[in-house]
Amino acid sequence: LALLTGVAIGCVTAAAGARAETVRYAVVDVGELPASTVCPCFDGQSINAAGVAAGTFFNPAGHRRSFTGTSDDLPDLGTLGGDLAFVLALNDIGDAVGYSDTAGVPQHAFLFHDGTMNDLGTLGGVHSVGRD
Repeated sequence: LALLTGVAIGCVTAAAGARAETVRYAVVDVGELPASTVCPCFDGQSINAAGVAAGTFFNPAGHRRSFTGTSDDLPDLGTLGGDLAFVLALNDIGDAVGYSDTAGVPQHAFLFHDGTMNDLGTLGGVHSVGRD
């Protein structure tokens, strides 16, 4: 299955007398990932200025996982030891943040940088989430 991420051209309605900005998007085919036959679902979460996309999918085992990349290279980011990883944002240099299951404890925020998923901990709480 291929993931197409993007939104059609649209506009924002402004209050009376204010200027409405036109918002433009492109649809980008970011390629294919091995998907679950039970739920071949993909979610595009972010795309940066370099055309690198980030999102989630259900892998062949049925676990929600995350990816970043282009149509030439869409790696599964892995997890922090559990089954789930959910990317929520991507910056222009390709770093991604989100949350992942850990081995036997609640979800932790992660930073995916230079090919490694880094556990950001919880700052003393029970769980955490990385967002932009």
